[in-house]
Amino acid sequence: SPSTPYLEPQLADQVALGYFRNIKNNAVELSAEAYYKDIQNVTDFADNAQLFFNRDLSTEFRQGVRRSYGLELLAKKNEGRLTGFASYTWSKTERKIPGVNGGEAFLANNDRRHVFNLVGTYDLNEQWQFGGNFTYSTGRPITVPAARYEFDGYQVDFITERNGYLLPDFHRFDLSATYTPIPKKKRRWKGSWVFSIYNVYSRQNAFTIYTRVRQDDDGNVIGDGDEKEARQISLFPILPSVTYNIKF
Repeated sequence: SPSTPYLEPQLADQVALGYFRNIKNNAVELSAEAYYKDIQNVTDFADNAQLFFNRDLSTEFRQGVRRSYGLELLAKKNEGRLTGFASYTWSKTERKIPGVNGGEAFLANNDRRHVFNLVGTYDLNEQWQFGGNFTYSTGRPITVPAARYEFDGYQVDFITERNGYLLPDFHRFDLSATYTPIPKKKRRWKGSWVFSIYNVYSRQNAFTIYTRVRQDDDGNVIGDGDEKEARQISLFPILPSVTYNIKF
């Protein structure tokens, strides 16, 4: 958010220490890097903030500190028919802001404790190239109600803590095949076909989770409407595609 009379500008300090090495005449790259980042005056909404029809919305913000630290590992193969890389990151990002989460530290929205990526490309010949990509990460933090109470005729959700729950782990595998025909005559452009499958095993990764009154498969409310249930929204199941590329 921009600085205002209510909000101080953010200040960040970062320290990183890494080790990098190339072996086999630079055919393989290895690296390890640790980092620590401290941000002052990070902004978030206060607990029970009034967001609707509020002309002084900036008064609902609170500011505090954010700390991130972690370790990144990378191994990359640059030569040969089979090329690609494998990477792993362990990291933690948390915030501590007076007036938010009761003043207790909580995980940031983009905190992902473990992230692993494996990418490979295989050149079969001049015409065919195959590729694969696997990615895995722990679920990001979310805030959901843990209970509900009634006050003055209104049913109010009870939030135990900010970002106190995690979405399910995320993982996906993609495949591709690229076909580049050998031109029969000299051309100024070069074409290629790309056949790909996104999310090969159709993993139903959670985009978000929300709560609603408990319903059956037809959308009818179950019981007297006092019970709630959590529902998961997922995007993009298995998705095949064909693309034709032109390079000049």
